[in-house]
Amino acid sequence: MAAAFATSAFALPHSSELVTPMGLGYNIGNTMEVPNDPTGWGNPFPTKEYVQSIKKLGFNTVRIPCAWDSHATNGTINASWLDSVKTVVDYVIDEACMRF
Repeated sequence: MAAAFATSAFALPHSSELVTPMGLGYNIGNTMEVPNDPTGWGNPFPTKEYVQSIKKLGFNTVRIPCAWDSHATNGTINASWLDSVKTVVDYVIDEACMRF
């Protein structure tokens, strides 16, 4: 009974309800998911100016794929890596690229 309650109380929207509000999407790929070093595949670390340019080009949703295992020791993610990811996420939120 508790499982049924949890399922109905926290039902997620259907994917078709999310697609239209997401609008045009942009993928910040080949940076935050690079093992050990976000610049290891030749791309610069995402900056505030970079995210601002994404917004100016008309993108409303930004995907930030991230590597975690190469930034962890004994299952604990390195605090400086978490801070780096948060910085990029905050840039995206500050630019209101996400419309949800």
